[in-house]
Amino acid sequence: MTARKALFLLALVSLSFSAVMAAAAATTTAQEAVKPESLAGTWDVEITAEGAYVYVTLVLECADGKLAGKLSETTGLFTDAPCENVALEGRKLSFSANLLSPPDGMVKLWKVEVEVDGDAMTGSISNTDVAITASFVGKKAK
Repeated sequence: MTARKALFLLALVSLSFSAVMAAAAATTTAQEAVKPESLAGTWDVEITAEGAYVYVTLVLECADGKLAGKLSETTGLFTDAPCENVALEGRKLSFSANLLSPPDGMVKLWKVEVEVDGDAMTGSISNTDVAITASFVGKKAK
């Protein structure tokens, strides 16, 4: 095989490999992106911080591709607190909510950031005023 043929074959293999890798990356990205309408429904959420558990219900609605939601604590500490600044980027869902918060019973702004995987979401809820970050784990109700 001549050097010219070898270089041509090497260039062809490199281009083919690059095209395959680009297609695989595009497919992976498409698979990872969550559609807003797939999140619509009721989610059962467990918040865990320093051995304490709080159970909330997150209700997400989708209209015209935009998500909106409400949070309710299962014992009634807060009900139908609106989710604000709801954003979905790929598989990452984020929003904030003003929630009645222990120990002082004052309303505080909490930020939620989770990654969605099918009917599950995992991430955190945090408040900078009281320097608390807690686990936020949800499962879509059937």
